[in-house]
Amino acid sequence: MRKKYDMTKIESIYEYALQMQNQKISDIVKEAEKKRVQIKVK
Repeated sequence: MRKKYDMTKIESIYEYALQMQNQKISDIVKEAEKKRVQIKVK
């Protein structure tokens, strides 16, 4: 049995961070948190 980890999200976040080097990492994290919140809305 192999556990399949979703590396695509991590890679896309990394690429996004590279593209937005002028932006603070905290801002990138906040954007990611907003997306998580939207997904977790009940």
